[in-house]
Amino acid sequence: MERIQIVCFPRALFLYTISMTAIRLFLLMLLSAALSGLTPPPVQAASTPAPEATYQVYLPLISKLPYKVFMPIILVAPPPPPPPLIPPYSTSIYLNTASPSAAYSLGYAAGQHDLALAGAQDSLIILDYGQPWEENGVWGVAVFGNYDFYPLADIAASAREFGHGYYDGAGADTASHITLGIGINSYGSYGTGSTDPAVRADAAYEHGLAYAAMVESAANWVINNGYGSQVRIVGAKDIELAWNKAQVSHAWVNGYSSYFPNPASYHIPYYNFGTCENCPTRLDTSLVPGNGWTMEQIWYVNWGAPPAWPIPEIYVTNGRNARQWAYLSYYAAQNLGGAITFPGLMTQWQACQQNPGQCSTLDNTPEQGWQQLYDEVHDPYYGGLIVQETIPWLTDIKWR
Repeated sequence: MERIQIVCFPRALFLYTISMTAIRLFLLMLLSAALSGLTPPPVQAASTPAPEATYQVYLPLISKLPYKVFMPIILVAPPPPPPPLIPPYSTSIYLNTASPSAAYSLGYAAGQHDLALAGAQDSLIILDYGQPWEENGVWGVAVFGNYDFYPLADIAASAREFGHGYYDGAGADTASHITLGIGINSYGSYGTGSTDPAVRADAAYEHGLAYAAMVESAANWVINNGYGSQVRIVGAKDIELAWNKAQVSHAWVNGYSSYFPNPASYHIPYYNFGTCENCPTRLDTSLVPGNGWTMEQIWYVNWGAPPAWPIPEIYVTNGRNARQWAYLSYYAAQNLGGAITFPGLMTQWQACQQNPGQCSTLDNTPEQGWQQLYDEVHDPYYGGLIVQETIPWLTDIKWR
C-alpha cells in the first residue's frame, strides 16, 4: 500500500502517515458535500507557539486507527539550580618578621573576625614568611622586606603564637576552626649561592626535611597547650615554576615527605599556594609550562607527592589561572589516575589594594577568583571528569 509522509516545520514536528484509502474517502466526502450545495468548514490558523526558551518538545506516539499521528507535548523547563555558596574568605599574610608578639596580635585579630561572623567558620590561613635559607649550618627563612634571617625554631615560635592568639581572639566562639599553614616560597639558592640546580637540590632536600620537623613540632605544641580544638598547623609552600627548576622544588618536596616514614603521618601535609605558569588551557592546549617543567612534574608537587595539596593562586581577572589549574586536573584525570581535588584557592585582592597600580589584571576579588575556578571545573569541555561540587576554603593574602 502506498503511503505519504507530510512534515511541518519549524516549531514542532507533525508526522502524518495516511493511507491512500483514507485520502480517497476524504475526497469523496468533499465531492458529496459540493454536490449537495455544502462547502467545507474553513481551516483555522495554527496558534503561535510559546518562545523556544520556555519549553522542550518531545514526540510521543499516539495510535488512532487507521492512521498514526505524532503530536508534541509541551513541557515547562525546570528552574535553574541555585547558585553555589561562596565561602567567606580568610586573610593570609606576607610577613616581614617572625616576632611571636606580632604573630599573636595578628592571630587574635583573626579570631575576633571569626567571632563576629555568624555560625562556625572553617578557614585556611597561610603565613608566608619568605625565602628558604641557611646560615652557618642553621636552616631558616629570610623574611620579606629586609631579608632578615630567622632560624626555623623562631618561625615555629611565631606560628605557635598566631594559633594561640586566634584561640584567645575567638573567645566564646569555640566552634570556629583554622588550618594554619606555615609558609615559605620556592625562590632562590637555599643559601648555597649557586645557580646549579643539582647544588640547590641537595640543599633543598635538607631544608624540606628540617621544615617538616619544625611544622610537626609546632603542630604538637598547639595540641599539647590546649589550642588544638580550634587550630591545626600544617606546612605551606609557594612553588612557582619560574623560581627554580623542577629538580630543586621536587627535592624540597621529597625532603619534607621523607621526614614522615609512615604514610599515616601525612596528617601534617603541606599546601602549595603556587602557580602553573604558561600551562595549557582548554582555550590553548598547545601551551608548554615555563622553565622546563612538565605537566607531570607540576602535578607531583601539588598532588602526586603524598603530603601535597594544591591551593592555586587565582589572580588573573580574565580567568586564565582558573583554566590553567582546571586543565592540570583534566590532564591528571586522563593520564595520572584521577583528577586533582582543590581544597581551596588564594587571591591577592587585599595586597593589591595596599599597592595600587601594581596589580593590573591580577586583582581578582576573593569571590571572583572562587567563582572562576568553580565555573571552570564544571565546564562541559572536561566531560565531567573534574567536577567538584564544593571548594571549601577561600583565602586572600595581604602584606603585614
